[in-house]
Amino acid sequence: MSAPTQTSYDEVEYPSYAYAQTHPDRLATIATLLGMNPAPINACRVLELGCGAGGNIVPMAFGLPGSTFIGIDLAAAAIAQGQQFIQALGLKNVSLHQLDVMAVSEELGKFDYIIAHGIFSWVPQVVRDRMLAICRSHLNDHGVAYISFNAYPGCRLREIVRDIMLFHTRDVTDITERVEQGRGVIKWIAEAQKEKNSYARFLSETATRLADRSVGSIYHDEMSEINDPFYFHEFAKHASQHNLQFLSEADYFEGSVPNDLTDEVVAQVKQLNEQDPLAKEQYLDLLKGRSFRQSLLCHREVALARHPITDRVKNLFIRSRAESVSAQPDVRSDKPEEFRSTKGAAAVTDNPLAKAALVFLNKIYPQTVSFQDLMTNAVDLANLGSPDEQLSNMLASILTATYSVDLIELRVQEGVFAAIPSSFPLASPIARYQLQQANIVTTLFHNTLRLEGSLACELPRLLDGTRDRTALISEMTQIIKSNQTYDEARKNEFLRDLPQELEKRLAELANLGLLLG
Repeated sequence: MSAPTQTSYDEVEYPSYAYAQTHPDRLATIATLLGMNPAPINACRVLELGCGAGGNIVPMAFGLPGSTFIGIDLAAAAIAQGQQFIQALGLKNVSLHQLDVMAVSEELGKFDYIIAHGIFSWVPQVVRDRMLAICRSHLNDHGVAYISFNAYPGCRLREIVRDIMLFHTRDVTDITERVEQGRGVIKWIAEAQKEKNSYARFLSETATRLADRSVGSIYHDEMSEINDPFYFHEFAKHASQHNLQFLSEADYFEGSVPNDLTDEVVAQVKQLNEQDPLAKEQYLDLLKGRSFRQSLLCHREVALARHPITDRVKNLFIRSRAESVSAQPDVRSDKPEEFRSTKGAAAVTDNPLAKAALVFLNKIYPQTVSFQDLMTNAVDLANLGSPDEQLSNMLASILTATYSVDLIELRVQEGVFAAIPSSFPLASPIARYQLQQANIVTTLFHNTLRLEGSLACELPRLLDGTRDRTALISEMTQIIKSNQTYDEARKNEFLRDLPQELEKRLAELANLGLLLG
């Protein structure tokens, strides 16, 4: 096979990050709830199409050493970076290959999970066909494929921005200059309006969003040669032509009906879900103005449940940092209490078991807990006597409902991380490696996180498991004294409170999923 030719991704690097919604745990959890029997994620095979520099698939491999991961991408430069990443971590269960999607053959074998994030809308039709064909031919019987794509109707607005940027830079050849001028013209038009009408506000918000993006991401997304959005019904039909069916969105709560719709519309959409689930998905996009989808597919032959099977929740693990609005929620009466997540999800409940479960989950965060352990603790907290089948079924229904509105996480595996810093704290080697290049790291929860401030970046670099608190304070003292951005008063303040500040920051790193010990 001849080597692939150089691509625009070799010329301009595209950021390679981790996406929690693509993780096998997420895919397996949803598949399990909807009636499938997915492969155990600690002994599975995963293929990523368009893996870039491995920012998504390599951390997966680190967290699931018993599984096998293969990534392919056309960009040689990205693959080389990813291979360095793998070598630095000493991983043997993941490999990256410079390979055209069109050249994928039976030699790769079958997979339990196939991931394609940020590629489907940016390739020609023939490649999209091939991607779906690969999902059909290379997925095991109960395998799950993840494909993200730009969606209508929301992308109609984004196409305005794209058209403006492409027109304004039509004669500009330098890539960095193209992106800067593209950003500039959006800001110029937004600020040109005397009255801030809806058009000006939209462009102003877009200009702010673009200002925080890298040159590579804007060049390969908004300003790419190909950027084709689709209506969901078009994507579902395309998948069906390859004998694949829609399973769910990777963010399961996206399939729920928003609370800000009228009661009449909510009832209509829920009824439609019983009659035609695919039509329901399309109408939700129209109601929400959705511009991006992260859809899961499986083989057409698999019998799926239309709603989560509550009994299956009992075999999962749960985590949540949803917090009661009340400082001291009453979990032993039928007094209504409101709970809110950090992402804005909210729910009000007067059910003592539900309130107790959410309070307990918040207390132990970031730890996950098994259904049975949550059951025991919630029943005790709510003073409901002894756990029984009725309470067990009630809790399963509560967890299904709160999962559907993004108030809790459900997982098939606990995950490997330290909720409490040890005597010799150990940061994730993934984050320590990434901090050698930039301040953007992958957590052990498979989230991408930007660490703000020099001290926030310096501390994890020191956490290699060889330093106790005394050694850490000594090294942090030298780092603070040599910091050129702090004045003497600021330095003295840090040094005075350093032992307490160290404990605070270690606890924060644990909460963020950056510690192994």
